[in-house]
Amino acid sequence: LTAEGQVKLCDLGLAKSTGSLEQSLTQEGLTVGTPYFMSPEQIRGDKDVDIRADLYSLGATLHFLVTGKHPYEGKSAAETMSLHLNQPVPDPRRQLPGLNEDLSLVIMKLMAKDRGQRYQTPAELLEDLKRLQTGSTPALARQHAARANVMRTQRLVVKKDTPKWPVAAAI
Repeated sequence: LTAEGQVKLCDLGLAKSTGSLEQSLTQEGLTVGTPYFMSPEQIRGDKDVDIRADLYSLGATLHFLVTGKHPYEGKSAAETMSLHLNQPVPDPRRQLPGLNEDLSLVIMKLMAKDRGQRYQTPAELLEDLKRLQTGSTPALARQHAARANVMRTQRLVVKKDTPKWPVAAAI
């Protein structure tokens, strides 16, 4: 994003940070990517990485453009990558409380840890973005958010009902 507000987009998978050498893994003989924008499957080194990894990176980029902060910021490249793998997808509204809820949900769907839960194609994303532009609800992002809330509730119920001591010790 230039000082004049013009958006310029490039392939961020090969970007090299000019501000922080610790946050760049792009170097001669080793092209891994930029930890701030890498998808979990890229970080794990999965062999079947596809367009959904790019959609994740786009979500991380949008998060940064909207909030001015990376979704995950560790003290090193390794820590940042670990956060991408292990921390819940951050809600951009925590950084920017006035952000439109639906835009936030689109970003969060783009960054779903499970690529099966992300937009499967750029066309799906475009469908939700067009809906946002016309003031309609982004259906796919809303469905994802509802599914995530159900899963979060189920995990809380399981944790609440789980004994605080090992089962073997109770026998």
